[in-house]
Amino acid sequence: MKIFRNIMLSILLCLPLFTLSASADMGPKPSVEISFEGLEDETYYVTLLGTSKSGPWDSNEEYYDDPLLADIANKFNSFQDKDGYYFLGYFEDCSQTHQFVWGYFPPENFKILIYLPEEDLFILSNDIYEQYAFTSSFKVTITNHVMESVVSAPQIIKEIISFFCRVISTIAIELLVALIFGFRKITQLKFIAFINVITQIILNLVLSYFIYFEGFFTFCIVYCIAEFIVSIGEGIFYQIKLKTEDMPLSKPFFYSLAANCASFIIGLIIVEYFTGLL
Repeated sequence: MKIFRNIMLSILLCLPLFTLSASADMGPKPSVEISFEGLEDETYYVTLLGTSKSGPWDSNEEYYDDPLLADIANKFNSFQDKDGYYFLGYFEDCSQTHQFVWGYFPPENFKILIYLPEEDLFILSNDIYEQYAFTSSFKVTITNHVMESVVSAPQIIKEIISFFCRVISTIAIELLVALIFGFRKITQLKFIAFINVITQIILNLVLSYFIYFEGFFTFCIVYCIAEFIVSIGEGIFYQIKLKTEDMPLSKPFFYSLAANCASFIIGLIIVEYFTGLL
């Protein structure tokens, strides 16, 4: 009965995993995010110029239902760049948000182009930029209608916070699951915490790399494989250290499986909260 109970408990804790894993295949593509300073009192539109079609966008003005948007698209279409970069069909009104996000197939190499309709004026970046991460962030400063500086702005602080939240929450969850499985001795909980500090720091350092450079789909694949390896490894350590004479042989392994599945789910939720990748 104890073995059956452990199996059922493990299955129940793993059930949400299948829903979350299925959504990984529908995760977003790489994105480019740009913030602007210096155009706070202006009406302006932003696009990225590229050298080849990217995504489902259409640069034809007939593609836009709104006559105003069609006019803006026509303006972007008419822009001539000396390096051969051209309008790909996607743009945003950034007048209120001062943020531009191309979240679906942005060009890998691009120039930033701003259009101010009230002045009928274009502002073009001097240099060519490229995606450097799954979410490539830039900060643009405009002075006297000149693009004075464009700097990459990686979300390092957000990644650090996400990293520590995943580690701390994982340890807390696995201790809670340990209590559910009947591991209540202080020595047992200390050992579980110690093992998790080591495995979770290593695991999350690896995951931080993949979420930053490779994106959500690759992240999920690596996450699943890594969690499986960690579950087996932790199960072996728990079998050696936590097992007592009256304890079923399989209990430490079922605990490790259930605890890691629970922490996997919470880890994906944290990634969604801090990076918005889901």
